[in-house]
Amino acid sequence: MKRKRAFEKLQSALVENKRVHIKRVFDRADVLEGYVVAVGDEWTLLWLVDSNYSVDGWAALRIADLFAIQKVNDREDDDVQRRILSVSGEWPPSVPVGCNVSGLAAILVMANGAARLISLHKEAAQPDRFWVGRTTASDERHVTLEELDPGARWDRSRVMDSDDITRVDFGSIYMERLALVMEPFVG
Repeated sequence: MKRKRAFEKLQSALVENKRVHIKRVFDRADVLEGYVVAVGDEWTLLWLVDSNYSVDGWAALRIADLFAIQKVNDREDDDVQRRILSVSGEWPPSVPVGCNVSGLAAILVMANGAARLISLHKEAAQPDRFWVGRTTASDERHVTLEELDPGARWDRSRVMDSDDITRVDFGSIYMERLALVMEPFVG
């Protein structure tokens, strides 16, 4: 999808507060569903909802990686979802404090401030993997992630090329529950 067209669709979904399905260019990449809550020049932020009408955190996505953006046009389903989220105190879509999608470094600062854990995705090379932890440093070229292992123990520092990171998730149910049992972060 051309960047200009993607930007227009994202802006429209943001202004109209419409739920969207987003497909990306990577083989086996997740199809994401939610509400656009911020649009920058290179990145966008999606407030994720799942098929059970539950909020599942945020995903920051590179706009260049978007293949298709479709607004959900099922009014009845959309109405039910909004009513469920409203009754549960989760409507309207939430924007993280200090929301900033001006670049990867700003997104990482926002994500680390909004959640105890974040996940970094390198979907071009490894669409089925992600790394969970907290970033401790980032610049235009590299990101340092203090990585949590599957046993919720701090494992090691991992340095990643900034250009390889395609998605940043935070505030998800999985990561919030993992944070309940992780070792204290010292960093």
